[in-house]
Amino acid sequence: MNSTFYMFHHGQELSALERACMKSFILSGHNLVLFSYDKFDVPPGVACQDARSILPRRSEEHTS
Repeated sequence: MNSTFYMFHHGQELSALERACMKSFILSGHNLVLFSYDKFDVPPGVACQDARSILPRRSEEHTS
């Protein structure tokens, strides 16, 4: 059974450990969605989504 897992990343580039963990989800046949405010180089098969779609950045909360 394939499941979909969701992750959030904020900050610096992804570490080798974070990329390896993502890859293990994909290799195990799962779907993986990464929410982030910035674009990162992710392993093939990881779906990237803009985190603003679920939570505005703190610095953007009060802008008009």
